[in-house]
Amino acid sequence: MPKNAAQQKQQNWYISRAYFKLREAKNYSRLGKCAEAVNSSFESIEFSVKALCKVLDVEYNPEHFLDELTVVKLAEKIGETWKEKKEKILSILPVILSYSNTLREMARYGIEKKDNVGPISPDQIFKKDYCDKVLQDAQILVDILSQIEISQRWDVSKPIKIGIFNGFSINQSTEKRCEPIITFKNVNFWKHHFSGLKTKIPKYDVKSISSSEISEEFAVIINPFGEAYPESNVHSRDTYEQIKFFIENGGVFANTAGFAFFYSWDNTKGERNAISEQRFLLIPREANKIKGLQEFLGFSGTLLYLDFRAFVTSDEVGHTGAHEVETFQTKEDITKFGKLGPFKLKEFRALRSETTKNIECIPILRAKCPVFGEIYPIAVIRFGKGFLLVGGFIMETEEEAKLFANAIDAFSNWMSKYVHTL
Repeated sequence: MPKNAAQQKQQNWYISRAYFKLREAKNYSRLGKCAEAVNSSFESIEFSVKALCKVLDVEYNPEHFLDELTVVKLAEKIGETWKEKKEKILSILPVILSYSNTLREMARYGIEKKDNVGPISPDQIFKKDYCDKVLQDAQILVDILSQIEISQRWDVSKPIKIGIFNGFSINQSTEKRCEPIITFKNVNFWKHHFSGLKTKIPKYDVKSISSSEISEEFAVIINPFGEAYPESNVHSRDTYEQIKFFIENGGVFANTAGFAFFYSWDNTKGERNAISEQRFLLIPREANKIKGLQEFLGFSGTLLYLDFRAFVTSDEVGHTGAHEVETFQTKEDITKFGKLGPFKLKEFRALRSETTKNIECIPILRAKCPVFGEIYPIAVIRFGKGFLLVGGFIMETEEEAKLFANAIDAFSNWMSKYVHTL
């Protein structure tokens, strides 16, 4: 039965909470806070089971805790397609059912002193071995949930959902819109282009969104502002953390041009802020004269390097700024994504082949550079269960924008097949 908007919203909320609580549990575990990790793990398990019930249309008792009959029905439903996952769910059934209100209170507060017994703190009750076991079980359920819900996001029997940043964080009436940097200025192009792609039905369900609307509802989110992205808080980088969370949990985030996440756009002030954890001062000289101090940003301190381990082309002797290159694809690239070239581009901060040594990096369009060897003006980086798709070139014309849009479409075709092999 098709879900209405309210049902879909509740389902997405359960999914997001399951993922968030697991991440919270892992953070507590790393800090040695076992009781807190146990509590967050159990909450992740609860949200995972409820999310799976919503995704697979399994009815359950709306009470706070789930009963064994609901879990068994869920396992049977999953077993119709993934037999091995049915066994995994049944194997952790005792853990799911052990999450009672008493256990929740015990993980939060321990045992209060009563009748001259106690008190006993949560840390005395929950030890590392138990914490690790519950965390492992929570991970099993989240992995099952993510495979099923990601498969649904890429179900080609219905339009694939794409979100396109509109340049605002929350409130369009009070904020100053993000400005495109070295990318195609007509930000409306992206919605028009993807809305017009059809098979027997519209291929994509496209929605303009503020950055606060990032969610697992979307298979793809596009940032059409190039080197800048709209940030709700330039100090804590809340939007950037949401983007990472989206990718990590199976989303595809496409960044149109240049150095992804190099600038955060302050929607309150209407200004861009360069981001690098590595800053140093140099004294430029000209004809033996000092021209004053100038600040430089180290690429190894950028978000693209720190979080995604990406190497990009940089300004070197004989290689400064953008350079025109002739792109090409290997037979393997064409097999995966179809023919997208050859095409002449002004590469700028394209991914370098060294990136593949650190992480899973899949080239879509390649080029040769005299200084850096083989580079990737369009490529994807694997991050968690999802991907970051980047265009490392200056995108000035509609023709160049269409090339990148075609790359997003080609990667989406590949994803719709890839997710079923997970």
